[in-house]
Amino acid sequence: MRTQGTVDKFLDAQAIGLKSRYTYAGLLRAFDAFVSDREASTRPSMETLRAWLQQDIQRSPLANVVHRACVIARYLDWRSAAGGHLHVLAQLRSQYGRHLNPIVQALLQDDFELALQRLRPLKPWGQCSRRGNARARHAHEGPWLSVRRTDA
Repeated sequence: MRTQGTVDKFLDAQAIGLKSRYTYAGLLRAFDAFVSDREASTRPSMETLRAWLQQDIQRSPLANVVHRACVIARYLDWRSAAGGHLHVLAQLRSQYGRHLNPIVQALLQDDFELALQRLRPLKPWGQCSRRGNARARHAHEGPWLSVRRTDA
């Protein structure tokens, strides 16, 4: 798979202006080259993604790094749509939420596993304790539980 051809096909499928196209092309080709230097496949691993983020944060503010990560996530989504395999950013989004900003911040931490665990969504209400389960169970038994008592 030729990197330049893949990047060009992706950019042709996007509705972006010429200036953005030029910027995206440079970013995506540099990312593909970074991945191909470190991986046998074209799919980046968690370690490769973290190394790229660490390198990028050295030259740019966090907001720019997150924006680039969003562009790369779109590119990887487009590329993996044909293969059917989830890439590392899609896996992280499915586990820790759709927003990439907190995920990128967590990946930049030295103890990134702990930082990612802190992003894990909370369980739905009523699944946290026995008392919550009882409340959820009673809420489904009847509408009379929601009526306020007036004799108290």
